[in-house]
Amino acid sequence: MNISEPLDTIESYEMAARVNAASGIRAATKIALTHPAVQGLMEEASKPEVADTILTRILYLSRQGVDVRYENPNDTAFLIYALVLMRRAPELAFVAAAVICQLPNLWWASIVAADILEGTSEYNDAATSSLSDWETDAIDRVFVWDPRSLLLWPPIHIAHYAITSTIADSATAPEGESEDFGGTRDVDFVPA
Repeated sequence: MNISEPLDTIESYEMAARVNAASGIRAATKIALTHPAVQGLMEEASKPEVADTILTRILYLSRQGVDVRYENPNDTAFLIYALVLMRRAPELAFVAAAVICQLPNLWWASIVAADILEGTSEYNDAATSSLSDWETDAIDRVFVWDPRSLLLWPPIHIAHYAITSTIADSATAPEGESEDFGGTRDVDFVPA
């Protein structure tokens, strides 16, 4: 099988549209894994040279520039490549997941990559059950901050944090008082 054909199909806009129509990660995974090109790649990925090609492709796509105003155009491809590696070459899936977690504007791929790094993947038990103690220990040391968690803060907390950090950074003590306001002092906002 020519490996470039399924790779081209996986990286196409058509595949991205199919997967992005999903309402959740399970549906996206199901849509992706039932596509004939993905199934063909899955069969070939048990060969070490094909798994290496997939990882190389992830590294190549990760170096492409992304317009931060929009979704990463390779989100679906990263998702599929991570799933294939997770099922056929779990040792390479960790490398792929570490790369994917560093990329901006991903959705589906970042969810799967975080699951791979955390060892909590629900998509394939075989990928996590064969981990040695060293690999599990390495997973425990990896922390990938997800900027989407900031969206879970209520707006009032964000506003409070922004105001209090600005006050603490810019406030000066009135004449005759020390720099320490005791932590709870009202500051009048006076136009400069």
